[in-house]
Amino acid sequence: MQFLCLYVLKMMNNLAEAIKSLPKGSNAAILKDFMPIIDQQIKNGVSHKDILDLLNKNGIRIKLNTLRSYLYRYRKSNNLTRE
Repeated sequence: MQFLCLYVLKMMNNLAEAIKSLPKGSNAAILKDFMPIIDQQIKNGVSHKDILDLLNKNGIRIKLNTLRSYLYRYRKSNNLTRE
């Protein structure tokens, strides 16, 4: 019985740590701080696909059209153009 209690406590602690390690907020909220850098890199010639691949590899799972939509909204809200 004691072994079972310890097992359950350990499992609950592991779950709690996993939940705490989840990214905070939505993908849009997470990317908001990075949009100036992403926009500049695109203007420097980095492809949308390369940026998307990097984001996906780092746990931000979005689609290409979603990235483009975030970029459009960022530029529109900051009165920026594609240049």
